[in-house]
Amino acid sequence: MNSTCFDTEHRVTTPFLKSVQRRLNNASEVPSVEKLFRHLHWTDVTLCLATRPLVEDLPDLADRFRGALGRALERLSPQTDDAWQLLFGSQLPLVNGAIVRPYAIRAHREKGQIICLVRLFGFADCWTDEVSHALVEAAQTGIALRMHGMHRVPLPVLSVKRALSYWQEPKTTARVIDVRFATPLIIRHKARVSGVLDSLYVACVRRVAGIARWCDVAPDTALQKVMMEQAWRTEDVDLHPVGWTRHSSTHPQGRATTGLIGRARISKLNATNISILRASEIFHAGGGATSGNGEMIASF
Repeated sequence: MNSTCFDTEHRVTTPFLKSVQRRLNNASEVPSVEKLFRHLHWTDVTLCLATRPLVEDLPDLADRFRGALGRALERLSPQTDDAWQLLFGSQLPLVNGAIVRPYAIRAHREKGQIICLVRLFGFADCWTDEVSHALVEAAQTGIALRMHGMHRVPLPVLSVKRALSYWQEPKTTARVIDVRFATPLIIRHKARVSGVLDSLYVACVRRVAGIARWCDVAPDTALQKVMMEQAWRTEDVDLHPVGWTRHSSTHPQGRATTGLIGRARISKLNATNISILRASEIFHAGGGATSGNGEMIASF
């Protein structure tokens, strides 16, 4: 696979967001699931951090890291202006109406430490250096202790790792798979968060199609139709609501947010929707995926 990044001359001489939008809209249309997924790739920036006893994790630790990352990118400007626009600026409308920001954040406790991961999709790896630098600066400057608080504490960085990964087909023929939603899943129905997962599959297909554009491919019209028709079935759903207040620059007073944590059994699986399920496990599902919501753990 060719380098996913823009060359230096292109980045300097072409208006930044216009060049990104043009590349997304010029993604090559492919006619098969195999060709679409073969192009998926992503870059992980992972920080291992010393924790603090009072740092809360669920439901919004990843979102607190996201906020800290945005503030760090702003502080480090102008060197990181492009990265801030890409991750936090105005969303780019695409020709098919799909909009997917090119990253997701995860954060959790592990053996007395905190692990924070920023996953950059496709050619967003052009800005790995800026994101890595800003993420370290964000942790050292301070992460909010808890979801309803504004007090921040620095978290010493123990290690920083980067890894580029390419899609691998799931090696399973299972027709039923159990899924756990490790972070809040936000699936809306008529503007309300819904515990009915009938629309989860469609949301996952649309997200995968949007992420594929960051990898320079897109499903053609026929393939998009085929993918939509391969819906799985959700059963034995056991979800419970969690609520928290989300603070941001656009909502400094906080905005009430609700999601669902728990498990479900997914059946009526075939080769196509197993790949979609695996991709959703990698890239998250539902609303607020960039903030760490919708992290799925499937029993492949």
